[in-house]
Amino acid sequence: MSDQLSPEEIEELTARLAVLESRQQWAPSKPALRAILYEAGEIKWRLGLITDEELDELEAFYEDFNFEV
Repeated sequence: MSDQLSPEEIEELTARLAVLESRQQWAPSKPALRAILYEAGEIKWRLGLITDEELDELEAFYEDFNFEV
């Protein structure tokens, strides 16, 4: 991520990521889990925790996510 984040933005994103990570195990459905994983991935990318390539992989997974059991 090339944009510089302010300390407040970092704090907000880190807090949101913690919430999303705690919700993963309690996601009520596969579509909800898919949305949680995608948002968490975007936040990790903005925080510099994952690379552009890892974000691309996450986006591909998100697009191909299968709702069948």
